[in-house]
Amino acid sequence: MTMNFIGCDRRKRSFDIYHEGKFLKFENKEEGIKKFMAHGKKVEKARIIVEPTGGYERLLLRECAAHALFVSCVNPFYVRNFARSKRDLAKTDKIDAKVCAEYGEKRKPRRTIPKEKIRFDLEDFTHRRDVLVQFLKEEKQRLEKDPSERSVESIHKVLACLTQEVNVLDGEIKNLIQENLEAESKILQAEKGSGPQTTAILRASLPELGKCDNRRMAQ
Repeated sequence: MTMNFIGCDRRKRSFDIYHEGKFLKFENKEEGIKKFMAHGKKVEKARIIVEPTGGYERLLLRECAAHALFVSCVNPFYVRNFARSKRDLAKTDKIDAKVCAEYGEKRKPRRTIPKEKIRFDLEDFTHRRDVLVQFLKEEKQRLEKDPSERSVESIHKVLACLTQEVNVLDGEIKNLIQENLEAESKILQAEKGSGPQTTAILRASLPELGKCDNRRMAQ
């Protein structure tokens, strides 16, 4: 049976889709998502192809799973290479949606395993921790530049606050893993060089680990 590929380019306020030579636009809100789900369910053997867009794709992935719609969240690097091979390098939301549909039809990427809420939470915590650790690094570098006595006092206060927040996030990450993903994490940490933070990032970002081969994960 012929598969019907629907390219989707999602942005903050709206998203464009491309299917069978036609473009449609939907609001990036609950009502817009519902309309798109209704449209997708009318299409026989629908295959929705979307690129990750800084988290804006999360709701779409969850809703597709809830409505039993096939969705693939594809690697933008491969999509742009595909567009380059076609000499189709113009970049607008509509063109991106069209390229996604054409990429899906040509490459037939695997179905994306939707993340449970626990994995989204874990991803948010690990990202926030990375941001705070970078702030810590920058504040420590300021101490090396012989600041004034008042600045030193301020820097130490900020360092104490940031360190406390990092410790809180470490606790949250540890609890999430212990309560939900402990068995998987023990397997990952058995690998050399894979500590708790690396494990947390892998479990949050790649729920498909252990469920498919490397080539399919790369798509």
